[in-house]
Amino acid sequence: MSRKILITVLGLLIFACFSTEILADVIHLKDGRKIEGVIVSKDSKTVTIKTRFGQVEFDMSEVEKIEEKKTKEQLYEEMVKNTNAKDAAQMMKLVQWCYDNQLSSKAKKHLKEIISLDSNHAEARKLLGYVRYEGRWVTAKEKKKYEKEADRKKKEDAGLVEYNGEWIPKEDLDNIKKGLVRHEGKWVTAEEKERLEKNLVLYEGEWIPQEDVEKRKQGLIKIEGEWMTKEQADEICSDWETAWRLHSDHLTIRTNVSYDMAQKFLAEGESAYKTAKNFIGVEPNLKNGKLTIYLTADMETYNIVGNEMGDEKSSSYPIFPVEETLEDGSVSVTYCENPKDLRYTMGLIRHATIEQYCRKLDLKEDLPVWFVKGFATKEERFFHPKYITWSKAALIREGGPVKFRQFLDSFNYSTREIYHAGFLFSYLQSQTAPDGVKESLGAVIAAIKVNKKISNAFAKFQTVLIRAEKDFLNYVDKY
Repeated sequence: MSRKILITVLGLLIFACFSTEILADVIHLKDGRKIEGVIVSKDSKTVTIKTRFGQVEFDMSEVEKIEEKKTKEQLYEEMVKNTNAKDAAQMMKLVQWCYDNQLSSKAKKHLKEIISLDSNHAEARKLLGYVRYEGRWVTAKEKKKYEKEADRKKKEDAGLVEYNGEWIPKEDLDNIKKGLVRHEGKWVTAEEKERLEKNLVLYEGEWIPQEDVEKRKQGLIKIEGEWMTKEQADEICSDWETAWRLHSDHLTIRTNVSYDMAQKFLAEGESAYKTAKNFIGVEPNLKNGKLTIYLTADMETYNIVGNEMGDEKSSSYPIFPVEETLEDGSVSVTYCENPKDLRYTMGLIRHATIEQYCRKLDLKEDLPVWFVKGFATKEERFFHPKYITWSKAALIREGGPVKFRQFLDSFNYSTREIYHAGFLFSYLQSQTAPDGVKESLGAVIAAIKVNKKISNAFAKFQTVLIRAEKDFLNYVDKY
C-alpha cells in the first residue's frame, strides 16, 4: 500500500474511533482494520469506498470481507413498503422511525396522511402543530384569529366600538372624536377639564384661579407671587428678560408689550387657531406645550432676539420660525411695529399662530414650506380684497410673482417668495380657482387628515399647480 493511502486510512481509523455516527458500509481488511463509508464501486480486483475524507481504493487481495449495509433511504423505503398505509397505528410507527432518523419532512408527510385517515387523531394533530378550539382542530395562528374575532364580537354585542385601538361605548364615539373627555360625568374639552381640576375661571380673557378674581377686579396682577398694579407689572415686563408669559387655550405669548395689548394679541391668535383648525381639519399635538410666539415690543429687541437665536431668516421678513429653543421648543418670533395701530401686528400674530399650528401637527411627513408659509401669509395680509391690493403692490416692488417650478421645488424665505406664497393661497381658496385645483387641494387636506401618503398628494398637487400657473397670474392681474 502506498504511503499516501496509508496516511489516509490511518486518519479514517482515528475518526472511526471517535465518531458516534455509524456509516453504511464496512470494509474489513486482512490486517484487522475496518474502513466505514459507502461502497461506490466494486469488481474482482478493487473496491472503492467513499468516506468523510474522500474516496479510497483497496485491492481485493487486501480485503477480508465487505459488509454492505443499507442506506437510510433504503431502510426508509423498506419501512414504507412494510407499513399498511391505511392503518393509523402502523403509520405512527413509521412517523416515529422518521423522526428518530432525522427525516422530519417525511414524518410530516405521513402525519398528514394519518389525519386524512382519522381527522381526530390527536397525536398526529399535535405533532403537526394543531390545537383544539371549540371542539375542532385548528392551527395556533387560526386559534388566535378566532379568539380575536370572538372577542371583537363579544365587545360589539356589549355595545362597544373600536377607536384608535381602544374599545369604547358606542354612544361616546362622537364626543371622543371631537376631542372631548369626561369630567365628573360630563363631556368637556381637555382644556376645560384642566381648568375645572385647577378651579380656574375666565377673567378678562385669561384663565385664573378663583381666589385671584377679587385681586384682579382691583386692577392688580400677580408677578412671581407678588400682587402689584398693572402699571407696575408692565414696567417690570417691559424688559425682554422679565417679559410676560401669558397663556390662552392654545397659545403662549412671551412679550414685553403692555398686558392689555398682549391680551388682544392672544385673542387674535386664538381666532387664527380656529381658522387653521377649520381649514386643516386636524389639531396640533399640544401635549408638550402650546403654540408659542415671541413678540418683542420693537424692532431693536426683535433684531437682538434674532441674532441671539442665530436665525438668518429674521433679516428677510418681520417674522421667522425657530426649530428649537431651550425653554419653549419650537417658536415663531415677531415684533410690534406701531403700538397705536395694531392692524399690522395683528396680521403677524395670525401668521405666527398658523405657522406654529402647522409645525406642531403630529404628521408622519413634513408639510412643504411653501404650503405652510402660504397659508400663514394669506391669513396675515391676503385675507381681504383691500389688503390683497395693498400686498400685491408690495409683491411687485419685490420683483413680482416667482416661476412656479422654482418656487415649489426650492422655497426660500425671501420677502418676494413669502408674498408670492400668500397670494397663491388666496388664489387656492378663491371662488375663481379651477375645479381641478380645488380637487387637488382637497386631496392634500384629506391626506393630512388621515396622515397617509402626504408627499404623494403634494407631488400631484404641485403638478396641477404648474399647469394652472397662467390662471394664477390672471388672478394676480385682477388686483
